[in-house]
This record gives sequence, structure tokens and C-alpha cells, in this order.
Amino acid sequence: MTRTLYRVENPHTMQGLWYDRYARYNGFIRQFGDALCHDVPMDFDPQFLTEGNWFSACDNLADMSNWFSLSDLKRLHSIGYDLYRIEVPTYRTINGHAAFLRESATLIERAPMALINSEWGQA
Repeated sequence: MTRTLYRVENPHTMQGLWYDRYARYNGFIRQFGDALCHDVPMDFDPQFLTEGNWFSACDNLADMSNWFSLSDLKRLHSIGYDLYRIEVPTYRTINGHAAFLRESATLIERAPMALINSEWGQA
């Protein structure tokens, strides 16, 4: 049985908003002082590197909308980031976050704008 997760990242670099694809902190989101989650602390947790390189995600869109506003997503899109729907056979929870191994993903696709608009209450 596969599980659907959601993640905001740059598809070319797999760069997230706090850590790069190698689990090195860069705090990229902090440069967006008005972003919904710009000041959320994301301290390193070594569990993200046990038995592979785990990437953080949300396990539903409602949670994702607590992290990012629609305007945050639009601004991030303008600089190469998008919201992705990821299907994985297994995932784990690390520090309250869903986490997945990229190599185990059976699908990684950009979330359609219609889905984003409906979840964030836009017509």
C-alpha cells in the first residue's frame, strides 16, 4: 500500500527550505521574512540520516497549508520551488514530520494548481 506525502522543493536540486539534499542546513526560508514558516526552527535530527537520507514532508495537504500560504507557494514557484505529491511504499515520522527515502518513491509529481487552489481556498 502506498502513502501520499507532500513536499515543497526545487525539483532540479532537491533543495528543501531548511536543508539541502545532503541534509546540510542552509535556512533558505529565512530570507522570506513574511513567509508563514520563516521562523520555524528546524534543528538537525540525526534520524534523517539513519539507514539512508530521509527527506521531510507532510502526510496531507491540510498540514502543508499550515506551513505555507498560497502567496508563499506562488512566490516560491517564481524562484523554482513547487509543491510535490510523492507516493512511497513506506515512510517514518521523525520529530513530528513525515519522512521518506527518495529512492523508494514510486511517484514524484508537481501538485496541480487546481489541487493547490482548492486546498488553500482559492477559486
